[in-house]
Amino acid sequence: MLSFLIAAACQQHYSESDLLKTPLSNGATIICEKRESKVVCVDLMLSNRDTIDTPATYGYRHLLEHIVASSIPGHDREIEKVGGVLLASTGRDWMQFEWRVPADQVALAFRGIDRMLRDCGATEDNIRRESLAIGHEIDLMNSSQLLSRQAWKSVYGEEGLDPLGTKDSASTAKPEDLAALWKKMTRGSNVVISACGNLDIRAFTTSCKAILSGLATSKATPFKTRAIDGSFGARGSVAVPIPPLAASSDAASAALVAAFGLTTRLNVPFITYTPSDRGGLAIVGTLDPFESVKDVLEKEDPAIIFSLGRIGALLWLDSKLSTPEGAAELNGQFLSLAPSFRPQKLADNIRYTTYNDFLRNWNLMKEVAR
Repeated sequence: MLSFLIAAACQQHYSESDLLKTPLSNGATIICEKRESKVVCVDLMLSNRDTIDTPATYGYRHLLEHIVASSIPGHDREIEKVGGVLLASTGRDWMQFEWRVPADQVALAFRGIDRMLRDCGATEDNIRRESLAIGHEIDLMNSSQLLSRQAWKSVYGEEGLDPLGTKDSASTAKPEDLAALWKKMTRGSNVVISACGNLDIRAFTTSCKAILSGLATSKATPFKTRAIDGSFGARGSVAVPIPPLAASSDAASAALVAAFGLTTRLNVPFITYTPSDRGGLAIVGTLDPFESVKDVLEKEDPAIIFSLGRIGALLWLDSKLSTPEGAAELNGQFLSLAPSFRPQKLADNIRYTTYNDFLRNWNLMKEVAR
């Protein structure tokens, strides 16, 4: 029965018959998936493999994201008028701009991407304005965000610095610093356009080629792996280091299975997972104040958790791919990490995770939980 559930959990959204992936000669990549939907999602993903955060610069990418997203006068209002939205975020290994628009308004995304890639809009006035906005954003960080910041710093030390930065870190940036950062992030090999929705995938790809053809040619350099510097465990949560997703995909899948397996035995579970090819982190915990993660880890039979964890990880992956926004995001994230890595590869690795690999991660969680 469990074998049937594992197979069923990973078969619905992994068909690639309506998907076109196009690598360009300058290193950029376009991926487009056709799917019946009212909304088209177009993501511009920029890898930070050439702009790794340091104690002196962390927070700069987040500031740049704010500036770039607001750099085109009237663009957000134009999108909102047709019922769409422009979203932006800064992850640990990428920066993301996302257009969610009706299918007949996809030209808005093309115009936005073209303008952004041409000029990041870094001026002293924009830095001052967006630094204040970031200060307010940091003041409003919720408990989940604060937990994530603490866990990453505990496990990875300085290499786990939060990309959101601090109130002070953004204020030290100069226009020339951000312009140089943007120039590196928009080299060909660092750029992915990922889309999903009711699109003509060949026409979409042709339009993207025209936008990306002027980018500087570059070759993707391997990510520098984060060194584990410690561990994080508390009564209500535990952090599971996830090995590089593409470079060590079997090990990464085993750690994910252990993390998702733990959620199946918690009363009010939560999990946050950040994919990375430098070394990621899954933070698993319970919102039940009377429940101890350590007690659950000690009493549960890992053989049962192993099967439940594979099902849980596959269902998570399937849920991400079940919506246009989730599919565009995950396809773009994975390709920004490694040009050949796809969700199907992760699904296969989860299905074929060995019990011994899972058990190593399960025992690691038992060691660090408190």
